[in-house]
Amino acid sequence: MARGFYKKRHNVGQSIPSNQLRVGMLIHLSYTNFGCVWRISSIEPVNSKGEIWLNLVAPESGKTKRTNARYAVYIRRDQR
Repeated sequence: MARGFYKKRHNVGQSIPSNQLRVGMLIHLSYTNFGCVWRISSIEPVNSKGEIWLNLVAPESGKTKRTNARYAVYIRRDQR
């Protein structure tokens, strides 16, 4: 499967409202495969554009990532 396939699909999963995001929470990102799980390591304050950025770490590999909070979706067991 092409690497850019999931970057074009932002309709996967149930979005998490920004007021429910918590440090330590496990999430998926809407533009990645559902097998990718991330833990929120920190949440940056709202910037001048009104965006919230998340600093993430992968529990399995330890890889880190910074992404916009709008891409955060519930992992399947936490969907409401």
